[in-house]
Amino acid sequence: MLAVQAAARRLGRRVVVCHVLRYTPFYAKVEALLRSGLLGDLVTANLIEGVQPWHQAHSFVRGHWGVEGRSSPMILAKSCHDMDLLAWLIGRPCLSVASHGALSHFTAAHAPEGAPARCTDGCPAAGRCLYDAHLYAKPDGRRWLGMVYDRAQEATDEEIHGWLRTSPWGRCAFRCDNDVVDHQVLALRFAGDITATFTMTAFDEGRHLELFGTKGVLRGGAFVKKQLGCDLVFTPHGWNQPSERITVETPTGGYAGHGGGDAGLMATLHAELTGANANAMRTSLEVSIQSHLMAFAAEAARKESRTVVLETMVR
Repeated sequence: MLAVQAAARRLGRRVVVCHVLRYTPFYAKVEALLRSGLLGDLVTANLIEGVQPWHQAHSFVRGHWGVEGRSSPMILAKSCHDMDLLAWLIGRPCLSVASHGALSHFTAAHAPEGAPARCTDGCPAAGRCLYDAHLYAKPDGRRWLGMVYDRAQEATDEEIHGWLRTSPWGRCAFRCDNDVVDHQVLALRFAGDITATFTMTAFDEGRHLELFGTKGVLRGGAFVKKQLGCDLVFTPHGWNQPSERITVETPTGGYAGHGGGDAGLMATLHAELTGANANAMRTSLEVSIQSHLMAFAAEAARKESRTVVLETMVR
């Protein structure tokens, strides 16, 4: 990424990194509330990304990003958006990162008794295993399979089962060659003594946040609306202070992917690339380098059991 930055500067070009969550109505609202001073001074932040067990198995066990040597560390492959959100919302340089995590569940030790290398080879747990590859023939399974098999929607069940016999997605989710973590936690220190924690786990779904300020706390995130009837809850400090419930309108259908972030990016992409002020780009290469360094620092910290100082990574 640093080499791309150097080339872009040499050629006088602009590079947009598609960190689409910055373009979502939800995170735009969070950022606006922070900048408004509603929370006072931000002291610490806590973000969680629940990858969702089936998504983990599909993409980070059986899929393209299951082996770090062929792709990248899990925090970069899946949680680069969350690193970017932390950098954007906190708005100060990240100074150091410590991290712990492991691949705990998607291993041979947790395979059903008698499970073969492939689900299509007659597994005794077929039909009751959460990760039975035959589920790809079901309507929701076809949605996932459409990412890697062009005929997923119109293919017969027999055709899908035949494809699974040789496809990586037909393998037992506990007998793959995956080595990326299925859960990881980060502790980050930013300039101004702001601290943050981040959790990536395969065993939750959606993104959640807690922002702790000197005037109050903001909580919310994806899927929280189902539980609270709203997207965000602001609770001011003080005796018997009522909480404020905040709902954010998010587009549906069409270009609504990533919580409206896909539509937001496309609506502003031309302006980002042609505007008079290149420094005003919301996800320029320059601002995105920070989050990438955070991700690589987290993996080094996890593997080496140490705290990584970011400035040592760019010397």
